[in-house]
Amino acid sequence: MMQNVNLQLLAQDNSPASSWITLKGASALGDIAPGERVGVSVTLSPQGQLRPRVYHYKLRVTSNNAPARDIPIIALVSEQSTGGLQFKVDNLYSGSLDAQGKIVRGKAGAWCVFSIRLFLPSIMTP
Repeated sequence: MMQNVNLQLLAQDNSPASSWITLKGASALGDIAPGERVGVSVTLSPQGQLRPRVYHYKLRVTSNNAPARDIPIIALVSEQSTGGLQFKVDNLYSGSLDAQGKIVRGKAGAWCVFSIRLFLPSIMTP
């Protein structure tokens, strides 16, 4: 069981993340049992205030009884009206060696749930 799990959004240099990328919900998750699922939401809302480029952030996961893990978050801000998402999921053992001495390559069969919320501007007519 991971004890006292906490989340923090950071820039690549470990400074606080920009105001347009936020963690929704609690950052203190408490204890998490093996196999337990915990939802985490990150919102990206550049709203035209950023120049088009790739932005790098990380979600730092810490607990009292496991090493800290950084999960990369890469956001491409473009001038296009459409975009896409890509998820790469690993677990505590990714990058470590298995019983045969081979590198564990991430989490097979992982799944992600996401929702899309569209906010359309109101159109007023005289």
